[in-house]
Parts: sequence; structure tokens; C-alpha cells
Amino acid sequence: MFQYRLATLLKYRKSMEDNQQRSLAMANRSYYEKLGMVHSLEERRTEITDHLTAELEHITDPAIMELYDNYYKGVVVDISDSTRQVEDVAVIVQMEREKLTEATKKKRILELHRDQLEERYTTEVNRKERIEADDINLMRYKPEKRNSA
Repeated sequence: MFQYRLATLLKYRKSMEDNQQRSLAMANRSYYEKLGMVHSLEERRTEITDHLTAELEHITDPAIMELYDNYYKGVVVDISDSTRQVEDVAVIVQMEREKLTEATKKKRILELHRDQLEERYTTEVNRKERIEADDINLMRYKPEKRNSA
């Protein structure tokens, strides 16, 4: 029966790949949360712009206009900060993806090595079985030849 001597290493590499998959999933989740936050802030900015456009016709007090203007600027700053955070998380996602690719390659190399060794083992076992069968058939054939002669 075939036993792979590096089975523990292969098991370790599989666990490393699983860990990298979890890390990538967490990074993706964070990325999409940040992206959703940016979209909600952009929607809020659009709402504020529409509201300010409608209110500008009725506002006569410059202090109120300045408050609206400062609030709008604050939303724009929030959007730029969130966009920067999304870009940072995108870099982290890319790094996690590369780590996962590397872990998968290492695991796949061991799997291919195991498969090749198993193939060699199976071929060798089949060859030995054929040799034994040939020897048995030769032994059967020899007595028949002697009896007929």
C-alpha cells in the first residue's frame, strides 16, 4: 500500500492555504464594507447638494450658508478619507491574494509530487504482479510440454 512520506508537510501546507483563504476573505469583507461606506457618503453628498441647491434660493443669512458650506466640505473630506482607506484595503487584499496564490502553489507542488510517486508505485506493483503471473504461467506451461513430449 502506498504511503506518502511527506503527508504531514502536505497537511501543513493545506492548513496554511486554508488560513490564507480566511485572511483573504476577511480582507475582502473589509474592502467591501469600506466601499459601501464610500458609496453611502457619495449618496449623502448628492442629497446635500440637491438640498443646498433648493435652499440657496430661500436662505438670506450668510451664517447659515456658511454652516451648510462647512458641512458640505466635511462630507467631501469624509469621502476623500474613506476613498483613501478603500485604496489601502485594496492593497491589503492584493497582498493577501498573492500570499494565497503562493500557498496554493506550494501545496499543489506537493500534491503533484505525491501523485507522481503514487503513479510510480502503482506501475511498479503492476509490473511485479505481471512478472509473478508470467512465472506462474511458465511453470504451468513447462509440465504440459514435458508430458506431451
